[in-house]
Amino acid sequence: KVPLVPTLSLFDLACGDPDVRPDAKMARRACEAAADGFHTGPFGAGCGATVGKILGMDYCSQSAVGTASAAFGHHVVGALTVCNAFGDIVDRGGKIVAGTRNPHDIKGFLDTAGYLGKHGMPNGSENLFANCTFSVVATNARLDRREANIVAEMAMAGFARAIRPTHTPYDFDAVIVLSCGQEKPDLLALGSVAADCVAEAFVQGAHCV
Repeated sequence: KVPLVPTLSLFDLACGDPDVRPDAKMARRACEAAADGFHTGPFGAGCGATVGKILGMDYCSQSAVGTASAAFGHHVVGALTVCNAFGDIVDRGGKIVAGTRNPHDIKGFLDTAGYLGKHGMPNGSENLFANCTFSVVATNARLDRREANIVAEMAMAGFARAIRPTHTPYDFDAVIVLSCGQEKPDLLALGSVAADCVAEAFVQGAHCV
């Protein structure tokens, strides 16, 4: 058997020193640190994550790794996210919690979606194709490949709830689903809860910065 190991990479070379790259020693230290507990915030994959790039990197906000989980019946669903999106991160009430900074009020946000609706894309935008947002969803339900794909498709709705705009031509978005148990799956409930967890994880990560 040949194990299939999905890998994802986040483009964050616009932050910090692009000559500093992870190596085998750093990977080992990361694994050893993870054994003592997991940290959300601007660490690991979230170290150089940013959101709100319609006006370029000068007006974007830092994002981070976020997590959220929920339980119902005998099922448990958890989501880990890292957001490096073109758009803004918004909470359940639609309030922007991280995104494009307003050039006229650096403490406020521009509202990327609103700006697009009024002005369209500005000329000379930078780093538009350097956006990638990921989530890993894990559950104790036993899923086959088809069922995992259904949960992943439903979990992707969490992107639309928390990132505005999302799934743009300038974004690469992906969800990986892990089945880690033997519980009989309730696919509709799993997918619905997974979407909620993904959205909450994006917001939680933004609050950790």
